[in-house]
Amino acid sequence: MPHSPSPHIIKQIKKLSKITEELRQGKVFHVTRMTVIKGLCGEPEAVAALALFLTQRIEKKMRQKKYPPQFRELVDRFIKELTPYLADPTEEGKARLDSLYREMASAQKEYKKIRWNVGRWLKYRDLVLVEQCVRSVLSWSEAPFWAYHACKDYVVRFDAQYGSGLIPSSAPVVEEIVEFWREYYGIKE
Repeated sequence: MPHSPSPHIIKQIKKLSKITEELRQGKVFHVTRMTVIKGLCGEPEAVAALALFLTQRIEKKMRQKKYPPQFRELVDRFIKELTPYLADPTEEGKARLDSLYREMASAQKEYKKIRWNVGRWLKYRDLVLVEQCVRSVLSWSEAPFWAYHACKDYVVRFDAQYGSGLIPSSAPVVEEIVEFWREYYGIKE
């Protein structure tokens, strides 16, 4: 269990909660509103717990949508490696996570020329989201950046009426993230 949350952490969680309420009321926001996540990722343990939480949600979704077995297996392996790493973050555990990250990244390594540029061709966006979770755990200096991107990509939705971003249908998944943080810090609000 982490220590008691600072007033700053409580304020950040309240901001996320307010976003959820406003989304439920029909408001729409740009995805950069999720940068509040960066302020919650000040400790490696918090980032790793968030990465595990998001990956478990994605793994559940992958089972329901019948993703290819090799991708589900990669996500399952990440969960199995991260769980003991949370309890005892060793260099050996970090090396296993790094190896798994490289394996995930190479699973979707197809690139295509798009006009004058080259872009990575993604068949499964959820697998990239898990890659971001792994990166948030592996690189402490970049952890808030990758945690933000993982959360942002997890909550972004599209609807022809609103376009893409934080739209009313994003409210339930933003609420999942709010509940994660409340539970993580033991906040009863």
